[in-house]
Amino acid sequence: MCPYRKEHMYYRMTRLHFEEDALDGLVEWMTTQDRRLKDIDGLLTWDLARGGATDGMIIASYRDRAAYESAKDEIDSILEEMAPHLTDRPHGHDGTVAYSLDL
Repeated sequence: MCPYRKEHMYYRMTRLHFEEDALDGLVEWMTTQDRRLKDIDGLLTWDLARGGATDGMIIASYRDRAAYESAKDEIDSILEEMAPHLTDRPHGHDGTVAYSLDL
């Protein structure tokens, strides 16, 4: 069970586009950023979900909106550095939980 109350958590969903054969390189590069991501105060999870052959989405959860705002510059920097692995600029949305079901 999540130690944070979900109604306070904040999420950022970032859409990525890449060449069909580039996912392995992207994942390999992302693993080089593990320490950097773990050092971001309030960042709880960082998941890359593959949506299709050439697209995916990073779903990141934060302790709350303040943690998201504090991390924004560092996350934006990481996304910029990801550019060599992508075919388009990452684009995303952020917000709170509207509905949640724990099974």
